[in-house]
Amino acid sequence: MIISTALIIIFFYEDKIKDVIVSELNENLNTEIVVKNIDLELFKKFPNASITFKEVTIKDAIPDSVKGDLFTAKRIYLLFSVIDIFTGNYNISKIECKEGFAKILIYKNGKDNYHFWKEINDSISDNQRVNPLVVNLKKLIFNDMGFYFKDFKKAQQFNGLINKLYFKGNFSKDIYDMSVNGDVFVNKISNKDDNFISNNSVEISSNINVDNTTNKYTITEGKLILEKIVFNIDGFLIYNDLTQFIDAKLTGENIEILTVINSLPATYSAYLDKYKTKGIIQLSSTVKGEIKTGKIPEIKAFFTLSDGYFKEKTSRENVGKTI
Repeated sequence: MIISTALIIIFFYEDKIKDVIVSELNENLNTEIVVKNIDLELFKKFPNASITFKEVTIKDAIPDSVKGDLFTAKRIYLLFSVIDIFTGNYNISKIECKEGFAKILIYKNGKDNYHFWKEINDSISDNQRVNPLVVNLKKLIFNDMGFYFKDFKKAQQFNGLINKLYFKGNFSKDIYDMSVNGDVFVNKISNKDDNFISNNSVEISSNINVDNTTNKYTITEGKLILEKIVFNIDGFLIYNDLTQFIDAKLTGENIEILTVINSLPATYSAYLDKYKTKGIIQLSSTVKGEIKTGKIPEIKAFFTLSDGYFKEKTSRENVGKTI
């Protein structure tokens, strides 16, 4: 009975829903999108219904005639309530992306390749807008997604693989609280010639207050696991055209000191080459300063060493207290 009902719903409503989605995309996209197939699915993401895009490619949102790929995915699911099928008003509350790649670029002139959605014309009143499709996003999920970010203007780069990453919040608001949980492999995070992270597994769990009016992100109750090193994080990041600034505090307990040293950027670990170390540390560190071209933030670390030593390789004396 349930299967029969589902088949009837799909038969009568699938083409209508697909027409609404395609029409909305054509009206609002700044670039080309290629989709192999679009299906209405009632059980794949039950209790939600979903419009499933298969083999998706979104081109760079740039005026050039020859464009690269901004985003590809084997599957994209747009989830909404089954009730929306009968009302004819589709409220997209959740998006899932699987098995793909995102390439985000900021060019030297400050323009980018990722503003693919047209801005809303504020001169049009809400009464004039008759839109059967509303994106009121509350959850965003990525699985098995490669990513590449490069800011040519600031000489910054970030790339890796998202194994799984979940964002939850009221994304339609200018200011909102967001929870983030995930597992990512980072190939590289670099600023000019300085590599901050290379070939590390990272687990993330955090609450973030997002202020889109200033592009300020305030982290509370943050936890970062970097190659089995557990850090607690609090602080904020501002990243807009005028300001790129970070002020964060990281703390960790019962950490192997060699693990910490091996995870440091080469710029910093080089200073420790002349030391021989062993033991367990309690760590408190701060990262504060500008993160723009030619500048790196100031990093300070304070730690208490136990069950070990910290000494120059040419010295016979050990240091075993707070440094």
